[in-house]
Amino acid sequence: MNEEPATEKGRATRQKIVDAATSVVQSRGVEGATLGEICRTASVSKGQLYHYFVSKQSLIQAVAQNTVDKVLFYQESLFATKETFSDFEIWVETLVNLQVDLDARGGCPIGSLVPQLADNDEGARRVLADGFLRWEMAIRESLRQLKKNGALRRDVDVDEGALQLLASLQGGLLLSQVRKDPTQLRVILDGALLRLRDHAPSRTEEATQSARLHSTA
Repeated sequence: MNEEPATEKGRATRQKIVDAATSVVQSRGVEGATLGEICRTASVSKGQLYHYFVSKQSLIQAVAQNTVDKVLFYQESLFATKETFSDFEIWVETLVNLQVDLDARGGCPIGSLVPQLADNDEGARRVLADGFLRWEMAIRESLRQLKKNGALRRDVDVDEGALQLLASLQGGLLLSQVRKDPTQLRVILDGALLRLRDHAPSRTEEATQSARLHSTA
C-alpha cells in the first residue's frame, strides 16, 4: 500500500477511492469488484487510482481497514456506555433493529470479508483479525464495568465472556442473513445475555460487594 498522501486534497481523493471500492466490494464481492467499476463509482481515472494504490490487493487491504474502522466506530460508541444488563439489552435491540432496516442483508461487514480474504491475503487477514480483536476488547471493557458495578460476580472471566458474546453476535448475524430473519440474532444474543445473567451475584454477594464499595469510597 502506498504511503498516506501528504496533502488534504490527496487524502480526500484517496478516501473517496477507498469508500467507492468498499461500496463496490460490498455489492459485488472482492473478485467481482473490477478496478473499472471502482473508478467509475469514485469518478477517478485508473491513473489516479494507481497513484494512490500500487495494486488491487493494496486497495482491497485499504477496503478491509475502512470496513473495520466504520463498523468499530459504531460498535465502540455503543459499548462506551454499557454499565448494566439493561444497557446490553438496548445494544441487542439496536443491532436487531438495524438488521430489520437492512432486511437482514449483508451480515457482518467484517465477517463477510473473511471467507474472501483470510486464506489468500495475509495483510487483509491481519486487518480483519485486528478488527475482531478491537470489537472483543470493547465488549470486554463493558463486562469489566459490569463487574465493577456489582452486576457480575468477581470471579467471572471477562475474557471468555467477551469472546462468547462476539461469537454469538457473529453467528446470529450469519443465521439472520441466510434465513432472512432478524429474530435469529435476537434469540442468540438474548441467550448469550441470559448465560451472563447466570453469573450475577447472589443477594449475599451483592451486599458484600456493596459494603466493600462503600468502605473504599
